[in-house]
Amino acid sequence: MFKLVKKFVALMLTTWLGLYVCQKIFTEIAITKDLKTLLMFLAVFSALTLIIKPILDILLKPLMVLTLGLLSIIVNMGIVMLTNNFTKALTINNNFTLFKVTFIIGLISFAVNLVVGLNSN
Repeated sequence: MFKLVKKFVALMLTTWLGLYVCQKIFTEIAITKDLKTLLMFLAVFSALTLIIKPILDILLKPLMVLTLGLLSIIVNMGIVMLTNNFTKALTINNNFTLFKVTFIIGLISFAVNLVVGLNSN
């Protein structure tokens, strides 16, 4: 149980760091200044990533192999878009910006996971 809470908090922090980096790099994204809305976005995104993403990864594994993992980015884009529909914390102008935001969040999560080792047993 503690591992799940640790992953949830780490995912919230890495997502926040990814959004902060994206806001500094890309002018097309705007993040809300309301702390409550931002925390809600981070919590919903982390919950969906921990619950829905593994299920979709198992179901779509053959297609992910065929697309060499690019479908995983599309799944992550869907999770970001679905979370944003719930909370309205982000303003993203187009799908390419959504792709860039998702890619940066995934890259930062990957780097933090390498350093901290959240998925190791």
